[in-house]
Amino acid sequence: MTKKELISSKPVGNPVLIQNRSGNQGNFELVVPALEGGLAFYWRDNDSETLPWQGPILFGQEVGQVDAVTMIQSNYGHVGNLELVARIGDKLAFFWCDLGVERQWNGPFFFSSVAVSGNPVLIQSRFGNQGNFELVVPTIEGGLAFYWRDNDSETLPWQGPILFAQEVGQVDAVTMIQSNYGHMGNLELVARIGDKLAFFFRDSEADCQWHGPFFFGSVAVSGNPVLIQSRFGHQGNFELVVPALGGGLAFYWRDNDSETLPWQGPILFAQEVGHIDAVTMIQSNYGHVGDLELVARIGDQLAFFWRDWEAKSQLHGPFFFVYNNSQLGELHT
Repeated sequence: MTKKELISSKPVGNPVLIQNRSGNQGNFELVVPALEGGLAFYWRDNDSETLPWQGPILFGQEVGQVDAVTMIQSNYGHVGNLELVARIGDKLAFFWCDLGVERQWNGPFFFSSVAVSGNPVLIQSRFGNQGNFELVVPTIEGGLAFYWRDNDSETLPWQGPILFAQEVGQVDAVTMIQSNYGHMGNLELVARIGDKLAFFFRDSEADCQWHGPFFFGSVAVSGNPVLIQSRFGHQGNFELVVPALGGGLAFYWRDNDSETLPWQGPILFAQEVGHIDAVTMIQSNYGHVGDLELVARIGDQLAFFWRDWEAKSQLHGPFFFVYNNSQLGELHT
């Protein structure tokens, strides 16, 4: 099956990729800040043999330049709304899209009370009946700010910030998941601090205190890290990808079936493309275990990579998105 991609609005900032619950296979949804201002939204029809990308839908242009973005699919709405937080300068703005009504985006709704930097990261947790929104973002003054939205309240209030990790100074980028550790599920976080990686976690069964930093990694890094908990292994390994300062990408994984929880790697790849600015990664439902699917921003281009776990974990790519104004663009290496 030939993979095909489309892009017609040059990107800046970090791309965000998810696989949603629309269609039989589940479409890929991609959002990225646009060079012209606002955000560009694309989706790939994974029920089609040609895997066509649709879009872009441009939105949020009235806010001007968007610096960074994070997006999830929530349990709101019939299909599951797309929920998005963007950093615009030193402020945070919330957007949402009901996939059942012509992909109309709503927002911006500004919130936050501290000046922020870097990239925000949003998840919907298993805390509360509906599942709260949990958000972490670096602050201009140093460390991290933690917000959460009480989704069991009719007014959906954002709570916070709780400031933490201020002792590490300026945090450049962050990624966060809720894992299957603990009764409710710990929050697990990796931050880039300068050219180093640091791990933090919050035990939901204790006093909700953040623990860390625990530094790891043996290569200098840049850009934004991306952390997922995969379906590899019994517990489910942590998988992490981050741009390497020397070019290409560095891939780490944590063996969660080992008592010592060792981080393995890095495996370096895509060094032939040079410096990579930003990255996003998911585990999809393609393949027997689930392929890793990755989109990287390289300057003002986007490139797609994927890893078939059944084929000796080989990484495929880069496949660059072609810039044109048609409805379909061929990928090329």
